[in-house]
Amino acid sequence: MLRACRGALKRGGILAFFTILVPVGLPADLKEKAVEAGPTFVASDTRDHRDLLQRAGFTGIEEIDVSQELRKTVSTWIKSRCRHAEGLAQVEGAREFDEEQRKARRWLRAIKSGILRRSLFVARRV
Repeated sequence: MLRACRGALKRGGILAFFTILVPVGLPADLKEKAVEAGPTFVASDTRDHRDLLQRAGFTGIEEIDVSQELRKTVSTWIKSRCRHAEGLAQVEGAREFDEEQRKARRWLRAIKSGILRRSLFVARRV
């Protein structure tokens, strides 16, 4: 996919994307915990995104860790859902509401402990 993105860009073009990922090098037990805690689309590939971008022919690759911003967003989301719990439970169903809150809290703990990260990757086509 990254090669296709590179092909769609003009020379000097910039690719930028956010991703939620499991940091490379985590022990297997923590990696499994991170994947379970994160959203269904969490990037858990054992290869580094920087390496994948380089292999696709990108240069000037930057990774900007925006995990703290994600932590704030998830925390705010949990608090907002708590404030509107009664109405949301009626719409979603009480069991589903509770499950979504549990998932979000698990996700927040994983971000706080550093086993899940959100990064912005920026790379240039040469």
